[in-house]
Amino acid sequence: MKAPLLSFSLFAILAVGCGAPKAYIPKKTAPVTPTSLEAATPQDLVPMKVGNRWTYAMETQSSVQKGAAEQAELVFEVQSVTPKGEGSAAVIRVLRDDQEVDRQTWLTTPKGLYQTTGL
Repeated sequence: MKAPLLSFSLFAILAVGCGAPKAYIPKKTAPVTPTSLEAATPQDLVPMKVGNRWTYAMETQSSVQKGAAEQAELVFEVQSVTPKGEGSAAVIRVLRDDQEVDRQTWLTTPKGLYQTTGL
C-alpha cells in the first residue's frame, strides 16, 4: 500500500513542478535620454563669486593615538575673483572648524577648473 501511494505522490510532485513554463518576462522600460553637460561651463558648475562657500563634513583617522577618529568641517570660501585671460582666478580660503588652514588660487576657463596654488 505504501509503494503505490509513494509512487503517486512522487508523480504528483513532478507533474506540478513540471507544469507549463511561466518564466518571468520583464516589462520594457521607457528609453532614457542621457543628460548632456556640453552646454555647462566650468563657471556654471563651480561658480566663483565672492562669498560662495562649499562645506564638507570630514572624518580622519590617525595611525597614532590608537587610531582615534576625528571629525571636522572643511569649508572652501571664495575670497576674491579677478579676470585672467578667458577665465578668472579666484582666491579660496580653506577653513577647518572656522580656522583658516590654507589659501588656494583656482583658475576657471572655458576648458576647465585648475588649482594653481595651495598646500
